[in-house]
Amino acid sequence: SGSRAENRFGYQINWALKRLLELEDLGRDYMIIMDYHEDVIVLDSSSKVENIDFYQIKSKRMDYWLLSQLTEGGEPANEDGTNKLSILGKLLKNSKKFSKARYFFFVTDTFFSPNIILPGTKDSSRLSLSSFNDGNQKTTKEAVRKQLKDVPDDVWDRVYFLQKQLSVENYRNELVGAITRFFEKKLPDVDIKASTFYDAVIGELDEKQRYEDSITETDVLTTKKSFKHEDFKRYLDGLINFESYDQKCNRIFNEIIP
Repeated sequence: SGSRAENRFGYQINWALKRLLELEDLGRDYMIIMDYHEDVIVLDSSSKVENIDFYQIKSKRMDYWLLSQLTEGGEPANEDGTNKLSILGKLLKNSKKFSKARYFFFVTDTFFSPNIILPGTKDSSRLSLSSFNDGNQKTTKEAVRKQLKDVPDDVWDRVYFLQKQLSVENYRNELVGAITRFFEKKLPDVDIKASTFYDAVIGELDEKQRYEDSITETDVLTTKKSFKHEDFKRYLDGLINFESYDQKCNRIFNEIIP
């Protein structure tokens, strides 16, 4: 179970880096918070937050997902008679906790069963609830409403399912390739090894995810659990300006010998 948990955490961290690269490619400000209220939370700013997006990230290793698996709750156990929260219930609970909650994403490495998706669905990687057949839409809403009271109707239009996002077995290579393409597009004149940058940022995200001390102040949250646009820029600047030991020796020799 320990190795499975470690692999699950690794998948979450690598998917967070994938999202980070997408935001950087769009040139947007952001703050990514790791494993706090949700697997990954993305704020649309590191200073003046207007919207918060929530991501529940699960790997399944090739089996198809069914919507019913996301809504399976426990037996009625709460004082108000509602069921224990399911995967989707936990995700949508954030709509009641945060006034700035915007979108809610279920992210997975595999696919949903094609039998429950409407024919002709255009974007197979990003599904809305309306992408599923009417019966599945109805039973999904009914199941979640048994777990959460007063779920706003407009929430269902802001729920998305992202399938086949990264390979559990090969996410490092996929992301090193994505970083290479990002550098070629954004920093074509900079000689940085994508693997070196990957290791640096993944190490930072891993540290953010593993931080478990209590968080009672905003600055602790922003420094210990989050990764921001300015952090990404700082890593780039550090690598761009990095001078190896051999490079330093050569530079000094070249200055002294004349």
